[in-house]
Amino acid sequence: MRVRQEQVLDAIERETGERLPGVMGPQRAGDPAELVADPARARRELGFAPSRSDLETIVRTAWACHRWAHPKRNTAAAFSAMPGG
Repeated sequence: MRVRQEQVLDAIERETGERLPGVMGPQRAGDPAELVADPARARRELGFAPSRSDLETIVRTAWACHRWAHPKRNTAAAFSAMPGG
């Protein structure tokens, strides 16, 4: 599944009720042109089948984890400012 930045921002807005600014700029040195997650090998070799891999679930569970780990930073802007967030 290919997901555009705008789709991720829309999903975050639906979950948090806040709109994050989409900041587009030149690609940084070392940034990959595209990121792809394909669980086919894990399915084939380990019998793993992801049950929560849709964008809405990923955002909802990441947001819940953030709110639990950082109860004083419960805004979408704080979520995006966290390392790896």
